[in-house]
Amino acid sequence: MEHSRPWAITLILFLSFIIFTSCSSRAPEPMLEEDVRAEVKQDFELLQETSSSMVKEIDLYMAIALAIQNNRELRVNIMQSALEQGQIDITKFDMMPKLAVNAGYKSLDKDPASTSVSMENNNSNPAALGDSPAYSVSQEKTTTTADAGFTWNALDFGLSYVRAGQQADRFLIAKELERKAIHNLTREVIYAYWKTLSADKLLEQINPLMDRVNAALDDYEHIEELLISSPMDALLYQKELLDVAQILLTQRRALMDARIELASLIGMMPDEEYVLVATSQPLTELDLDIKSQEEAALFSRPELMETRYQKRISAEEAKASMLALFPSLQFNATWTYDSNKYLLNKSNMEYGALFGVNLFNIFQASNIKEVNEVNEQMVDEQRLALTMTVLSQVHIANVNYAQSLREYSNAKHYLNVAQRINDLIANAQKISRFGELEVIREEASLLVAQLRNDIAFAEMQYSLGAMYSSVGMNFTPDNIGEMSNVELASLLENNLNRWTKKYTAYVTKPINKQNPVLSQTIALAENSLDLDPLEVGLTSDLLDFKFEFNKDTFYLTGSGKVRYDVSLSNGEPLPNWLTFLPSEYSFNGRPSEDVGSLEITIEASNDVASLSDTFTLVWEKNTSGRKSEGESRDNFIINQELLDELNKTLEDQILNVKRPLQEINELQLDNLVAALKDNEAEKIDNTIEEIADSSFIVKPKPKPSKKIVIAALEDSLSDKISSLTSYSSSQSAYIQIGAFRKENVSVSIADDISNQIGTTVEVVPTLVSEPVMYRILVGPEHKDDIINTIADLMELGISDYFLTHG
Repeated sequence: MEHSRPWAITLILFLSFIIFTSCSSRAPEPMLEEDVRAEVKQDFELLQETSSSMVKEIDLYMAIALAIQNNRELRVNIMQSALEQGQIDITKFDMMPKLAVNAGYKSLDKDPASTSVSMENNNSNPAALGDSPAYSVSQEKTTTTADAGFTWNALDFGLSYVRAGQQADRFLIAKELERKAIHNLTREVIYAYWKTLSADKLLEQINPLMDRVNAALDDYEHIEELLISSPMDALLYQKELLDVAQILLTQRRALMDARIELASLIGMMPDEEYVLVATSQPLTELDLDIKSQEEAALFSRPELMETRYQKRISAEEAKASMLALFPSLQFNATWTYDSNKYLLNKSNMEYGALFGVNLFNIFQASNIKEVNEVNEQMVDEQRLALTMTVLSQVHIANVNYAQSLREYSNAKHYLNVAQRINDLIANAQKISRFGELEVIREEASLLVAQLRNDIAFAEMQYSLGAMYSSVGMNFTPDNIGEMSNVELASLLENNLNRWTKKYTAYVTKPINKQNPVLSQTIALAENSLDLDPLEVGLTSDLLDFKFEFNKDTFYLTGSGKVRYDVSLSNGEPLPNWLTFLPSEYSFNGRPSEDVGSLEITIEASNDVASLSDTFTLVWEKNTSGRKSEGESRDNFIINQELLDELNKTLEDQILNVKRPLQEINELQLDNLVAALKDNEAEKIDNTIEEIADSSFIVKPKPKPSKKIVIAALEDSLSDKISSLTSYSSSQSAYIQIGAFRKENVSVSIADDISNQIGTTVEVVPTLVSEPVMYRILVGPEHKDDIINTIADLMELGISDYFLTHG
């Protein structure tokens, strides 16, 4: 008797109906407003939390560190590298055998009964089924099954092995792209940092000056209305004021978004407050010639490394395409189970092997080989083309830096001239020689000059960043995520300045130790004497006061002409009666008071280095030789003995500059007199030059004493030494002074230096560079001995060095 199960049929029909209606009713569903608001709030809170936890006092290297750790676009590149790393693990599993486990359940509504008929041979038809056939059952209506199968394909294993190698190279490509992104981000942060530093300073000056311009406009509009002056004059005055206002507004526009741009680069919210700190060690030029830069670029540039990995991927792809032509060989082993009670053996083991080949693959082999060869040639050509581009970029980076350095030098000189003009205008206005318009115009011009100078400096720093990128400098560690902001910033400062030129700037002898006293001199004389002119009968009307400091007071290395900027220590300009003559290194003037002093700051700078010294300039007029108001000057008698001494001193000064035992040729003097009479400038210059070449010597610049060098080093290196040695248990560090490819060269130099300065000098090979370089390391030196050791090295003429852990 057959038993039906209507409930099972009904359930199947119901489930089918539900699935069908669900699929047919699927339509676009816009996101709910509440979900969008919740997601926006979550994102905003996450960004704000990250921003609020950042360091708020930021110098250049801290800004770069924050950008590397928090810039969102860079984080996407880093996550892409992590994703490629995960793909490597996935590909590795493709090399594993396939192990499949299955379990099943089957229920039939009726018994699967069947019958059979006989058949004599292949050519005959089966016998007819009788009216009352006999049925048999060999399967239960409800059964459960299970199997566990092991399958391994030799061809799939080979292909998976090749694919895993390709995926590993793709991960390395992602790491190179990450390094390239860091280079690009660093350049942008460098420019934004210096621009923002300038904006913070100039915007504080622009806003008050803009208020003065608006006040002056209001005044002259009122004057125009009252007809106090000519309408044309009033309108022209307003026009000039509006021109100045437009200049100020243009400057403000160029600066107002600088802070937001920098905040965006370092991953900080636009409205987050932070303070920029002036960097004590700006970037400097690479200490590599152009040939070394080319070699470094070809070895390290991320783009070239990418093409090298891409070539390996192409070679692996050629292997994979040829492997795919090979026959397939598959091995399998399977355990099966069936609960059917009619089976004699409910569980069983199955073993087997399968061999298969596509015969048409034989005809594809030659074509695939040709395609692979063409592909490899194309990759080689791409690498050569990129190599040419990289070499060009190295040269362009150097050209751009040289040009930006010239532009900065010019902008700096322009600013100096604009500052002096502004000081003259401001002083002249005090005696009503200039009006308010001229003062405002010059102050606006000064702000433009300051902006031009700051932008030129920012572009010079940006060009240095481009130079670092052009050689593929790797200045970031692999464990960025494990380092704090401060640790990463310190490491970046050390790495970025490791292979750059070191510029030295220090005061050989402070001016305060050079007796800075204004001495009385004869106004008509060119030379300053040690005599008191009043003693020889000259009155103060014919006297100037002069102080001259040593021309070698400021020692600066680097490119550009040394220029001097002099002001009072409070930033105010020098008084009108006092003048600084840079060519003579002297201060000249006639004080308005008999006794007094001034605190003066003098800054010396070239294009890449600067320093300043503050001293106290004092004077005291000698009035003992003055006559009373009623005494007649006609009756004055010159002291002949002192006057003779004055003349002798002049002669001695002339003789001091002549070479020993050598007199000026009288014929040369006759030629000079003739040239002066003819008033021929070129002839005069040639004659003077001839006399100078034959009769005078140029004194070499004196070498600073070791004591001065140590003082300068303590001032510039103390903080860096403390920071570097704090990570060492022995509070010591090495001083690296060079590296050579040949070990015997490094050993020879190390032994020589060790003998001369009496300290340990080691030769240590690099671990990761190619080719291997043998570094010369002095030390390890305790932090208290490092500066003395560097001073000893500088006495040997070694000025290029950097501190390292070893």
